[in-house]
Amino acid sequence: MKHLFLSLPLGLLLMAFCLNSHANNISVSNVSTTGQNTTDGYIMVQFDINWENSWRIDNLHGDGITNWDAAWVFIKYRLAGGDWQHAKLNNSGNTKGNGIGALIQVGLVDETAAFDNSTNPAVGAFIYRSAIGVGNFALAGTRLRWNYRANGLADDAVVDIKVFAVEMVYVPQGSFYVGSGGTETSAFYTYPNTTSPYLISSENAINVGTTNGYLYYASSTYGGDQSGPIPAAFPKGYAGFYCMKYEIVQQQYVDFLNTLTQTQANARKFTASDYRYGITGNNVGSYATTNPYVACNYLNWDDGTAYSDWSGLRPMSELEFEKLAAGRPHLSLTSMLGEQLILPQLNIP
Repeated sequence: MKHLFLSLPLGLLLMAFCLNSHANNISVSNVSTTGQNTTDGYIMVQFDINWENSWRIDNLHGDGITNWDAAWVFIKYRLAGGDWQHAKLNNSGNTKGNGIGALIQVGLVDETAAFDNSTNPAVGAFIYRSAIGVGNFALAGTRLRWNYRANGLADDAVVDIKVFAVEMVYVPQGSFYVGSGGTETSAFYTYPNTTSPYLISSENAINVGTTNGYLYYASSTYGGDQSGPIPAAFPKGYAGFYCMKYEIVQQQYVDFLNTLTQTQANARKFTASDYRYGITGNNVGSYATTNPYVACNYLNWDDGTAYSDWSGLRPMSELEFEKLAAGRPHLSLTSMLGEQLILPQLNIP
């Protein structure tokens, strides 16, 4: 790992970690800082980013559907060797740099509320193609605006920085059915006909129960409580959203462990040496893996939610999973998605 020591006149002193992380063929490199503004308390974090097999499709079948893959990029920092913290980013002033035509879209802590530098900052940014195309994606000199003062840092603070990226897929807005009309355990259906899938055509509240036309499903151990209504604020999958393109791989989980406190890491680390589980180490900063590109097994629900919180994401809802896994009546790219675990904390119209 390359260390860049950047002495900034009258400004923030940063040791930027240049991460050549190739999990799922995505790479962030040449991390540096530039353009410190001590009046407004921000600095630009600059990096190069690239990954393989990128795409953007617009109106492929004349159905108006637009779909693309993206990188979810977020920044961690620590002050004087302390605990790693999540950097608060600005909602504007971010630039793509040089290379392929691209767009940057930030994700706020609460997408339903207005941006606020301190209480509702951007916790990461999606970077994706701005035009139809397929193939390698590469940008040099991409810049994200870090509002370091919103993180409580002084202009002359000494910090370490790490930049992380996760490959994502955009699932576009649209109506879809939940339930297959089959006999799978606790399948969704339109009451009272157990073979009639239920249509979700908006993000409005959904009535649940034994009334004709309501959403319903059979009771089972993990099937749910059959209660309702599902409130309007709950993510139902109608609105556009992002999901991870791949499972969490072992290198991604190692990166996660190495930026936790030791107590947190002890709770999240699993000790094993079978089924290609190759994560070793007992102390933060020393975790490593012999299988960086292999999906990380032995993860439970708590591990997944901890990883999502760490990266500015959230778990997907059951309804969102139904859409991306089946996509009835239409979602032509579901065959490319595979099994997904985590979604960012965003609903995008």
